[in-house]
Formats: sequence, structure tokens, C-alpha cells
Amino acid sequence: MALNSRSVLHPKWLTHNVPVGDSFQLATIEIFDPKGSDSTYDAVNNTWSSARTVLWTGKARIQVSRNATNATSTINPSTVQMFEVHIDLRGNTLEGAVGTMPDIRPNHQVFVTASPYDEALKYYIFTVTGALSSSNPWSKMLQCEVDQEVKRVISS
Repeated sequence: MALNSRSVLHPKWLTHNVPVGDSFQLATIEIFDPKGSDSTYDAVNNTWSSARTVLWTGKARIQVSRNATNATSTINPSTVQMFEVHIDLRGNTLEGAVGTMPDIRPNHQVFVTASPYDEALKYYIFTVTGALSSSNPWSKMLQCEVDQEVKRVISS
């Protein structure tokens, strides 16, 4: 008698569970490389004007992944929090066709542009510390760090 040679996962598993992940993506984000963006400091108003080159924009799930820690430094003591940012690989991309993902690397940044249930997320700068993810075909997880002492200025 031969062993069962079929896959462990049902072929419809990949598409059947997609709506579950989508329902948790309540924020809208932009991912960009700060080195590839132009910024100008206005000393009079104490603001930065920037022309960001956005790599990706779309829906995301943002979740705390580790307790806050103190980043002790004699110059600037601060509190750092680690987050997971889950993005939809099928979502809106700026690099090409739907389903393509730009090359997201450490030190790229994430700005939350809309967060209906936690407006405070819009004022933080999420810095990517890890962009490798699982083989999950519909989402990608970015590990991000947030310095809670730094507040992003949103111009209207």
C-alpha cells in the first residue's frame, strides 16, 4: 500500500484564508527610503518639508511585538518599542503590478497615514529593522522600531 502523496494543505487554503488577514488591516501606511527622499529644514517654523519617494502604500496591521525598553545613552536617553507591521502583498504597490513587492530593507521608514482606531500611530516614525518574512503568500511582516521620544510633525 502506497503512502498518501498529496499535499498537507488543501489547494484552496491559500485563497480561503485571505479575508481573515485582510480584516485585521485597519491602518494605511507609506513605506519609503529616507536616504532617497529630499528634506529641507525650515528653522523659522521648526519643520521639515520633504518630497518622499514612496516605495509602497496600502493597508496594514500594526501590532506591538515586544515591551518597551530603555535605550540608554548619555546624550539622548529614550524609550524604544518594537512593532510588527503586516502588509498585504496583493495590495496597492507603486513599483509595478499588483502583487509585486519593492525591496524593503532595514532603515527604510514607515509612516502611518490613517489609523481610525488609534490616531497616535500617525505621529510615530517606524524604522524597519527586519524585512524577511515567511512564505505566507498573502502578507509580509516587517519588524520595526519606534523611538517613543520622537514625534513626527504632520503638516496639513
